[in-house]
Amino acid sequence: MKRYLVFGFSLCLIFILSFHAQGQQVSQFQLSAQFSPIATSYQPLLADEDTQLSQWNVVVAGSMKPAEDALLHFIYSTDQARSLQGVPLTSNQKFTSGFTQGVAMYKFLDEAGLILYGGIGYKVSQAYFHNILTDKEHVYLTGQGFIGQVNMDLTIMDKLKLNTLVSGTPWYSWRYREGNMTQERIQPGSSWYYQLTIEYMLPHGWGLRTGYAGGSTRVPKFSYGNPENQIPASNSSYSGITGGVVIQF
Repeated sequence: MKRYLVFGFSLCLIFILSFHAQGQQVSQFQLSAQFSPIATSYQPLLADEDTQLSQWNVVVAGSMKPAEDALLHFIYSTDQARSLQGVPLTSNQKFTSGFTQGVAMYKFLDEAGLILYGGIGYKVSQAYFHNILTDKEHVYLTGQGFIGQVNMDLTIMDKLKLNTLVSGTPWYSWRYREGNMTQERIQPGSSWYYQLTIEYMLPHGWGLRTGYAGGSTRVPKFSYGNPENQIPASNSSYSGITGGVVIQF
């Protein structure tokens, strides 16, 4: 996960330097952190039946305006499972997942309190299953690929704003690994993330935020080790109510 975080910050830094090279000045920076209990469903992700997980989710996001019509945005999300099929995980079980993404966007609309951004970026993600899946001790599922993203900001009243974010791609590259053996010949799948947030700004640049967030992934069917060892197509989805803080510089 550390290398994904470093990659995300590096990507954002590249975007910042590219805009700065054009003589633009950074005008605003916003950083937010939010926490959420989420429910995750796998149908069936590398298992014989649907797997239901309850997780804690933490999301750190930031945005920077290097120019009037440009917006750089990054997200770091990490999850930690609490229970499997409604039963608390044992000390010998573990499931973690998360993603990092960075996006450069352009402002396409700005009128009557409505601002719309759109752009492209890159995303890396991972999931680790330890004694979660049937007859499998260590399983790693990682992905990466270019994504599109749309941000919509709507000013409801002074200090109160509604934000909608949708990002993802239907052509996402996945890798599957059991122990030290990696399967890289998986057809492209998909990865999506969405977020609906209400922000209320307080004095001194601080604010409160609450909303609803979630996402989904799809990994196509593939063979592992030999053609007869078929891993079925897997779909996962997760969602939850979020709450957190935001600060503007």
